Amino acid sequence: MWVLCDARDIEETWGSFKFVVIKYVKANVDRGFTIGGVEDVVQALDDNCMQLQGMAGSRFIGPFINAVQHWEQTLSLISEVRLTSSTPSNL
Repeated sequence: MWVLCDARDIEETWGSFKFVVIKYVKANVDRGFTIGGVEDVVQALDDNCMQLQGMAGSRFIGPFINAVQHWEQTLSLISEVRLTSSTPSNL
């Protein structure tokens, strides 16, 4: 049942995160917003992606495949948003 415990741990981790949104200004021009203080998010993202890869490769994944796939897709989206928001120089 370690797969179920790890899946619950991932859900609790991401349920507890608070994202800080910071106004981005360049050359006195308001360029929108970016996400600040992402160090903990990046670490959790890396750790949880590795956990999910391990779970997906387990022979016990059967009953939990939907939850694992859901979190793989969710973390992939978070990763894309993080990369997009961390490059405000493109704005």
